Amino acid sequence: EQAKVINVGKRVPGYLQTITICPLRLIHFTEGALILWNKIESNVPISWDATGGIVMSRGKRVYYYELTVTNIAPRSVTTKNVSGPSFPITSMLSTTHTTMDLVQWLQDFEAAYRNLYGFKAPFPRPPIVHSNGSLVFQLAAMRFFNGDNTMSAYLKRSWIIVNKKATNEDLSKTVVHSCFAHFSKGVKRQATKFFTKKKVSFV
Repeated sequence: EQAKVINVGKRVPGYLQTITICPLRLIHFTEGALILWNKIESNVPISWDATGGIVMSRGKRVYYYELTVTNIAPRSVTTKNVSGPSFPITSMLSTTHTTMDLVQWLQDFEAAYRNLYGFKAPFPRPPIVHSNGSLVFQLAAMRFFNGDNTMSAYLKRSWIIVNKKATNEDLSKTVVHSCFAHFSKGVKRQATKFFTKKKVSFV
């Protein structure tokens, strides 16, 4: 019904694009978001995150996910010293939090992009994906944007780049950036668990 009210007559009508019951998954985006993605996404970083605290739950926690273009000011696409507002591209509500949930979300978004633009042009890949310290987000970005099925594959290419032996293909891949503050917090949490169970002698 919402497709009869929102973006009526468009190739990708409506806002709510995918509904699954088990697990619960609602994927949202509009044709306008696909057009924006096609126009700027090869040049502009994106960020994504999730929270389980803003959606009312009835027995199961419902996570709200959002993928955002971090900067859409006209000059910010080509210059680094001008910032602009962020813009949400797509969002998802889901009762599960796994790598494949996120990959499926992005695959649905790409399928709608293909419906709008066809298969001749490559699907735009962002230069950088910012995320928190969640391994789920990191692995999903590596798998979907770069085709890396494991963390070791991504780290191997990173090592090649650091040692200045990278090919043009290596350098064209998306950089998956993890928040250092979240990473440090995770290290502290694991270290606290380890050292509280084990006596460490200090010399």
